Amino acid sequence: EICKDECVRLRDAIDSIKESENKIILLQEAKAKRKVSPLPDLEFDVIKKFKGHNGKIYDSDWSTDCRLLLSGSQDGHLMVWDSITTMKKCTYQLQSASTWVMATRFSPQTKYIACGGLDNICSIYKYNDISTDVDNNNNNDD
Repeated sequence: EICKDECVRLRDAIDSIKESENKIILLQEAKAKRKVSPLPDLEFDVIKKFKGHNGKIYDSDWSTDCRLLLSGSQDGHLMVWDSITTMKKCTYQLQSASTWVMATRFSPQTKYIACGGLDNICSIYKYNDISTDVDNNNNNDD
């Protein structure tokens, strides 16, 4: 019993010392008023622009080989772009034109495209890599 009481007393003493030291350290740091050096200015140069959406773009995704860029927009369209030429390869329109696309992803082998939006539906489209622009507006047979 005496040992238990001594352990409790020692733990309390250790906690008290820790607490007082923490207060002292915080006070010392506050008084030191050390300046934090600012981060350097970041500058980004636009390399390419992909134009074609009629609404704000909420998400984009690169294919695993970085040859394609997928974008989803407030206009209810998913667009697949050739990342080298910036040409639109194909467009997918969600069933409701008023549906905002909020998330987009290619599957690992770029065979499918997944998206989610304000319609609370996760849609998956089959993607066939073709060299000409195609509208895939009625892709409901998958």
